[in-house]
Amino acid sequence: MAAEETWAEYFTQVLPKLVEVGAMGALTWCHADYHPSLWDKPPCSGSRHERHFGLVRPDGSLKPYAQVIKDFAATKPQVIQAVKKITLPYSAAEYYKNTLQKIYGLYDWWLGQA
Repeated sequence: MAAEETWAEYFTQVLPKLVEVGAMGALTWCHADYHPSLWDKPPCSGSRHERHFGLVRPDGSLKPYAQVIKDFAATKPQVIQAVKKITLPYSAAEYYKNTLQKIYGLYDWWLGQA
C-alpha cells in the first residue's frame, strides 16, 4: 500500500480532474481500517494489506487523504459537462462480447489518444 501522504497527494490531484471530465462522484475502497482485535480473523488473518484500506484509522482519526476529500467536498464542486468527450471504438454490446480482450485493447487505444 502507498503511504497515507501519497494517497493524499493522489486525491488532491485527481478530484479536481474528475470534476473537469464531468464525473458525478468518486469511490474509495473502505470507510475505516480494521481494528487490531480483528486482525487474526478473515480476511485480515490471511491478507495483512486488508487491514489498512480505510479513510479512518481504528482510533477514529482521519487519514490525510480523508481530510483532502472532506476539504474538497467543502468547496461544493458542481457536476459539469465534460470538457472532452471520447467516443469509444465500439459499442457497449460489442464490449461485452469479449470483455477481457476489450479491456486490454481499450488501454492501448487510450494510450494512443493521450
